[in-house]
Amino acid sequence: MKNPISNLFNQGSNGGILKKPGDKLTAEITKSGKGVIKIKTNDIHQSATLYPNGTQVITTVKKAK
Repeated sequence: MKNPISNLFNQGSNGGILKKPGDKLTAEITKSGKGVIKIKTNDIHQSATLYPNGTQVITTVKKAK
């Protein structure tokens, strides 16, 4: 079975989320109980927040080409 963490990285044809030096992925549970995930690459900044009441907020910022 393949390690799911390896899917995050650019390995061969899988083209993971993190591809270049400086790409970042963070995940945390805040003191107020929110779950927050952030992905930052050269091309896109994306975040997802899950609030304790079930509300989800997803934000995507892409560079114009």
